[in-house]
Amino acid sequence: MARIFIFGDSHTRALKDALNNYDLPDSSLRFDIHWKLKEKNGTVFGDLRYEDALTIASELTEGDLLVISLLGTSHNEFGLIKHEIPFYLSGAVRNKLAGAEGCLIPVNLMRDMFADLCRKNKLIPQLKKTTRAK
Repeated sequence: MARIFIFGDSHTRALKDALNNYDLPDSSLRFDIHWKLKEKNGTVFGDLRYEDALTIASELTEGDLLVISLLGTSHNEFGLIKHEIPFYLSGAVRNKLAGAEGCLIPVNLMRDMFADLCRKNKLIPQLKKTTRAK
């Protein structure tokens, strides 16, 4: 049975809820979804310590899958950006850009920005290095 280990921030709750409300057609998959345990302003959030996630990741096999679902807040913040000057990402619906006012931002620039966020997050490379899973 292939194991899909998903480890991330608070949005993993939505993934878990969705999975609980969906009948999987393939019973050979086993989902294991966890929210990274942390404390903020005296309140504890999450259900799995990072150190324990590393242990689980190290136990995964080549036939398993590791899904890292961190930095969701950053993705959400960039998705909600509003600016007085309209902007569009290149690669977006091109027909809408013809004659549109505003600024065109190369999609590779945004991709590089998110890749840089991932590189700066020390948790992601450690998880990837620890596992044999895809």
